[in-house]
Amino acid sequence: MPKESFKSSVYTNRPEYADFDAPHKFSAIMEIIARRLYEHPNATCSYSGGSDSDILIDLLERVRKNYGYPKIHYAFFNTGLEMEATKRHVRETAEKYGVEIHT
Repeated sequence: MPKESFKSSVYTNRPEYADFDAPHKFSAIMEIIARRLYEHPNATCSYSGGSDSDILIDLLERVRKNYGYPKIHYAFFNTGLEMEATKRHVRETAEKYGVEIHT
């Protein structure tokens, strides 16, 4: 009898948009963000200063401004181990998007 293979939920519970081409996937993600910001007008988002956080803040701010949603609260957790370059990047990102990133 063949051994049953395990498949992670990453593969078995894929959202519809996972197989869209890039432009359609981007649109689907923006729609999801818009719906979540509508449902949660007092949203808070953690911001690490890394590349994933940079992409997320860009998407969030694009949607927020397009729909006229309230400002999002951003938080950067300084553990004391962050490099000065990361802390500078957080400040520069806040300036770029006109947001406050609380430390």
